[in-house]
Amino acid sequence: MEDPLLDISVTPDPRSVRTVADLATRLRELKTWTGNPSFEELRRRTGVPRSTLADALRPDRRRPPSLDVVRRIVRACGVDPASAGAWEAAWRRVVGALVPVAERHHVTLLPPDVGDLPGRDLELVRLDGLAQQASGSPVVVTGAAGVGKTALVLRWAHRRRLRYPDGHLYFDLRARKGDKVAPAQVAREFLRAMGATEADLHSGDEACLARFRSTVYARRTLIVLDDAADAAQVLPLLPGGPLCSVVVTSRHRLDDLAVQAGGRLVTVGSLEPAAGESLLVTLTGADRGDPLVADVVRLCGASPLLLRAAAAWLSDRPDRSLRTLRSRLERGQHFAVLSRPDESCPVRQVFASWYGSLPERARDLVVAMAAGRRRAFAAADLWLVGRDAPHLLEQLVACHALVPVGRGRYALHELLRRYVRECVRR
Repeated sequence: MEDPLLDISVTPDPRSVRTVADLATRLRELKTWTGNPSFEELRRRTGVPRSTLADALRPDRRRPPSLDVVRRIVRACGVDPASAGAWEAAWRRVVGALVPVAERHHVTLLPPDVGDLPGRDLELVRLDGLAQQASGSPVVVTGAAGVGKTALVLRWAHRRRLRYPDGHLYFDLRARKGDKVAPAQVAREFLRAMGATEADLHSGDEACLARFRSTVYARRTLIVLDDAADAAQVLPLLPGGPLCSVVVTSRHRLDDLAVQAGGRLVTVGSLEPAAGESLLVTLTGADRGDPLVADVVRLCGASPLLLRAAAAWLSDRPDRSLRTLRSRLERGQHFAVLSRPDESCPVRQVFASWYGSLPERARDLVVAMAAGRRRAFAAADLWLVGRDAPHLLEQLVACHALVPVGRGRYALHELLRRYVRECVRR
């Protein structure tokens, strides 16, 4: 039976939607306009339970249905893709209006932007595009240790901070220190920064996580989760709201985020040689045409972390030169020269964490590969380590420890190889 209060003389127009009740009314009009299919028929078309569909169309709802439910209803009612964007925009307007601006507690926790970041224009453009398209799904920035994932994300975040007037949240998950931070601890720190009461902070872990997600759900907030060890650290912190952008950095691909939360991936590699040379010249004042600059960049694997450490080593004493540095790097003394022997040194800490985050069997394989003279291995060679070889291979490729160098052939990441060899010598 048609609702007598609905006007179906014209095609339902979502552009007039401003409130939750408006959205429910327009969706009811759309259902009637398309022939008023039963909820059972809509269930078959959408895959959404009848109770959820009926609840989505109630005008007395306090909150709108999820964006996914709205999309499915609109699609099931025959709205063409070109017009479906107006319904999504209507949903976003409703969600954005739920929290009055006066009640929003703006907070900025971003660390400072890095000074020099050459050669990352393409990654910045890709990150920008994915963050706009993600609609509540996380963007994962992944790559080997020392390639500058955090620096890239911080540069992007500072450039785009005006898009997020309700706040910028940042947390270093400290995967490299071996003490994996629990998601509830992160939620408490964020809630504290946003002005939550102590009573709220002392509630149970699940309650804190739920409060955090609901607090930022309807806000234009940027959330940066740095150095994640695995997807389990991130999933409980995803608010799901379309106005938030969540960017995660990790040495791992975090495939579970793609499967469970629609995560998008940005892979960051070493700098191109020209960009590495530009960075070293900027940091040291060396002559751009000096062939020693190109040699040092090559020996450092064009890693921004090692190039910054090289610049620091050169500036520490006036008697040090690029020629001396090249000579020591050619002898494989990367970590003896560019880092202190204690594990608090950033360079050593990053690579120790990279190696330490691997499962024990994978670490054994890395040590064996680093100790040998061969640089590249065929996948078939790895069967010698046992029946779990395919799984170990997959793990090492996923965390960028193994680099494909040809069809079915892999090489251990050169800087990781040098770090492991140095550890073995020590």
